[in-house]
Amino acid sequence: MLLSVTWKSYMKSSSEILEYMENEGLTKFTLEVNSVDEIKLAKKKIILHQKKLRQVKREVNDIQKIIRAAYSQKNQSAGTGGSTILSVFGKRKLAGSWRAAAKSDLRAERDSLLQPYNALKSMSDELIQKLDGVKIQCDEYVLSNT
Repeated sequence: MLLSVTWKSYMKSSSEILEYMENEGLTKFTLEVNSVDEIKLAKKKIILHQKKLRQVKREVNDIQKIIRAAYSQKNQSAGTGGSTILSVFGKRKLAGSWRAAAKSDLRAERDSLLQPYNALKSMSDELIQKLDGVKIQCDEYVLSNT
């Protein structure tokens, strides 16, 4: 048995992650079963599929942490150049507004970068939830046919 790591995010774009998910068959799942034994095997495939989706979700979370950390550092120094000059000339209120606007711009920029990754996480959550429903159907079928 050969084990290997096939994918690690390291700041992959959301479109690259979606492409990976599609190539790996993680965005859709179909099964056709005709017996209890096939149902049991199908349930194992469903569990494996869910594990892969959770791994992708963890990778997306890691990317989001990196983005948030980068913007946290930027946010600490947001607007300091211009506001310092304004403060020197006695325009402290204007300087505060300057810093607030700079921080607001950074938050908007950060949120726009995070949004596609949030969509991927939502899609993964939805697929995992639907697969949970299929697992329940599998269990009900096995119980009613044994």
